[in-house]
Amino acid sequence: MAEELEKQEPEKQKKKEKEKKQGASGALSLPMLIGIGGGGIVLILVTVVFGYFIATKLFPTQPIVVPQNGQVTNSNDNKDKKKSEDDIHSSLYMETGRITTNPKDAPSTFVVLNLSLEFVPYNKDDDKVKEIMGKEGLNMNHPIVQKMLGRIKSIVNNQIASLTLAELQAKRPELENIYKDALKTTMNEFGFKLLNVGLIEFIIQE
Repeated sequence: MAEELEKQEPEKQKKKEKEKKQGASGALSLPMLIGIGGGGIVLILVTVVFGYFIATKLFPTQPIVVPQNGQVTNSNDNKDKKKSEDDIHSSLYMETGRITTNPKDAPSTFVVLNLSLEFVPYNKDDDKVKEIMGKEGLNMNHPIVQKMLGRIKSIVNNQIASLTLAELQAKRPELENIYKDALKTTMNEFGFKLLNVGLIEFIIQE
């Protein structure tokens, strides 16, 4: 009996020590889990803040202006509009005069066009620009202006001659934009930015 008690005592002692170890390891695991969870949250927050910072630097947003009428507009659009208005108010004006030619398919029919051109010099301080600018605007008798006007009339003549009468009539609402695109390069070559083309006269004589 005494021997059995002696055998049971070490076994109970080992069991208690094992339970203590398990309890200790369980107590340690909870703070570790809390620490890991907290570290993960901090890491996520740092990643979000860092990502937002990078995104705003790489892709900056344009400020939005809300006028009194409630319409939302971009500040860049307002700047472009203001610049365009300033250009128009200080622009030069010229008419081509009547340009008469035949459509592609109608040799006995005449098309008469008169265009108005609004433009500004790219560089007001340029010597050539100063030379052709009079006190009240463009000097129409200056050789450079006459050369530019001749080029413009030639382009318009060729454009009319490349279209049939039906095409001309169908494209009438678009002619201002068509001629603006067609004449832009020539105006650039002479140092001017073409702002607008107006169709003053469009007459078909059969």
